[in-house]
Amino acid sequence: MGASRVIAPPARWVERLGRACGDEGLATAQALAVVWMVRAALGRVPFETLGAAVARLGRRRRRIEPIRGAAGARRIERIERVVRGVNRASRRVRGATCLTRALAVQALLGFTGVSSLVRYGVGRDAKGGFRAHAWVECDGRVIIGGGEDMNGLVALSAQQC
Repeated sequence: MGASRVIAPPARWVERLGRACGDEGLATAQALAVVWMVRAALGRVPFETLGAAVARLGRRRRRIEPIRGAAGARRIERIERVVRGVNRASRRVRGATCLTRALAVQALLGFTGVSSLVRYGVGRDAKGGFRAHAWVECDGRVIIGGGEDMNGLVALSAQQC
């Protein structure tokens, strides 16, 4: 058995699962593969290298999509499906953090041609300790990683894809 089969399931396995489970099943299967790969890479690959790889993946399929009308509704549904898939997959991958989820969402959205922005922020927790957080914005709206986790954070940088 080759190393590539250990790292990620073959594409036809993901397609077969998607046909059996519909669009949501396919989104979850794709998200599981990407979340797992991002999580594995975070501890082994320099962050700059991983971030650049995620951004390169998104540039491969870049296309401008309308935000309004029927095409805009399909785009919004695609964004929501990716986010749901990553949230479901993250519950199955041990150690999947906000950074793991943010990079996975950006990679999957970029691959489908949707532009997004990963933001990184830092702040203090309730006890005065250091905390960091990552979230994704699309069309100026936080799509994953928002909520109370962002209170008191100062955004340091962003990565466009």
